[in-house]
Order: sequence, then C-alpha cells, then structure tokens
Amino acid sequence: AALLQAGADPNARAGEALVRCAQHGLEHAAQLLCAAGANANTQNGRPLSVAAQTGHVHVARVLCNHGALLDGHG
Repeated sequence: AALLQAGADPNARAGEALVRCAQHGLEHAAQLLCAAGANANTQNGRPLSVAAQTGHVHVARVLCNHGALLDGHG
C-alpha cells in the first residue's frame, strides 16, 4: 500500500503484481492494486484465469468487480 501511495505504477512489469495476487490468493492486495488503477485484464485476462485455476474465488471476485474478463477482451 505504501508503494502505491508513493506513486508506484500498479501496472508495472506488465501487471505481474496482479498475477501474483491471483496465484497466491492475496485478495486485499488485489483490491489495493485494482483500486489504484491496475488493469484487471492485463496479459489477456491472465489474473482471472490464474485465480480460477488456483481456486482463489475471492481474488476472482475482486478482479470481476474491476472489469476482468476471462479472455481479457470486451
């Protein structure tokens, strides 16, 4: 949270932070990233796909609430 408050880019490294949140079930971190402007559809929808594959339903819900689509396209 402190890095985001200091102006860190939530989409840095092609949105890899959001993918890691999905992999590890980090719901609160995913919420913070999305609220800071992270692209929920980064890497063609990989965060949502990863959350679904790993059973992290709460992270998937956060991503969907921020516009994530399974294929990353509208």
